[in-house]
Amino acid sequence: MSASAERLQRLHELHPSEISLELDRVYRLLENLGHPERRLPPVVHIAGTNGKGSTLAFLKSILKEAGYSVQVYSSPHLVDFKERIELSRGLISEGQLCFALDQVLDANDGEPLTFFEGTTVAALLAFANDPADVLLLETGLGGRLDATNVVEQPALTIITPISKDHEAFLGSEIAGIARQKAGIIKPNVPLLLAQQVEEARNVIRERAFTLEAPVWQEGEEWHVEFEDDRSILVDLGDRSYSIGDLALLGDHQIQNAAVAIVAADYMTGATIDQDVVDKGLNNAAWPARLQDISQSDYGAALPKGWRLILDGGHNVAAAETISAWLEKQADSPVHMVLGMLSNRDPAEFLAAFEGQLQGLHLMSIPDEPNAHTALDLFNQVPQGAAEEIGLAGSLTSALRSIADRTSSDKGTVIICGSLYLAGTVLSGRA
Repeated sequence: MSASAERLQRLHELHPSEISLELDRVYRLLENLGHPERRLPPVVHIAGTNGKGSTLAFLKSILKEAGYSVQVYSSPHLVDFKERIELSRGLISEGQLCFALDQVLDANDGEPLTFFEGTTVAALLAFANDPADVLLLETGLGGRLDATNVVEQPALTIITPISKDHEAFLGSEIAGIARQKAGIIKPNVPLLLAQQVEEARNVIRERAFTLEAPVWQEGEEWHVEFEDDRSILVDLGDRSYSIGDLALLGDHQIQNAAVAIVAADYMTGATIDQDVVDKGLNNAAWPARLQDISQSDYGAALPKGWRLILDGGHNVAAAETISAWLEKQADSPVHMVLGMLSNRDPAEFLAAFEGQLQGLHLMSIPDEPNAHTALDLFNQVPQGAAEEIGLAGSLTSALRSIADRTSSDKGTVIICGSLYLAGTVLSGRA
């Protein structure tokens, strides 16, 4: 176990629940540490159910192309915890992470503290000691009571599309979920609002009006215009930007890229050039979001001409996004390898893929005690979910089964259902 892993384990042991949404513990700890949250670069605070990670990735890439030094806080990680904390010169080092965690553990002095609260405060300490031009701060869960929501005066807030997720903590009604996400809105701080269902939009705009926060809403203050199959324009009124090649797959990424462009326009004072935008969009990276891993060792198990795609999507909205992308692929067989945590509903997720799947291969997530077993998944799969349904002991065995049973010279295998599963794939442990 590494030195940082030992400290992270000590944080895990400070609270009986992994998630406990309140801010009192965080405020107490920040006060003990001299309020690092007040010594941060200009902050862009991002909440939402879907697209917040991709939007962050596009925005980071554009700002870096424009010459800005950028810090990033995101979660969860896929392979290594250090992925969550990116300083101005790259991911946090082992020494920097240990130093920040030691300060948190010492200042906390054994008091109850959730893992996310402790690691968020450690990240804020690291950011406060690292000069940068901007910090992109992604919420972990919700917004109002999320540990990241201690920044009193961000430069900009962003809310990406809202749908149902984490219902045990945020509720099952869209309006209630939107109310939680809208908790990141601050008085007089501009809010950049992506496309929303009406119920969410009304709640968010009402909150912004109460706090006198200017709102830049897609479809109102700015627009995405599809002029033809190849021309997509982000129109801000007196200026506009085009969207060309995107590094991330899926038509839904157009909307995420558009939000990132508007945010970059604001953060740079409208001095950003189109070629910078183009390079930023084309160079963005966000693993496990329709990520093509055909050239990996796993991809080598499939016949030549087949594509292997990895996506960490686990809720209904993510399933619909994946399904829409699959619908546009060439007329060839689609197989799914599915693994999910036990708090997820496989039947609800699979409903989006009706009529699309030739094969459905169910597996447990390796080394994850809170995962459905393959048999659990099988017992919850709706009738007719796929032409062929089977249990797999590992990803490798699932891929070999697909290869052995197919006669097609092209096809697509999508691995999805959990970011935890995606992490095991990227680490080669699946």
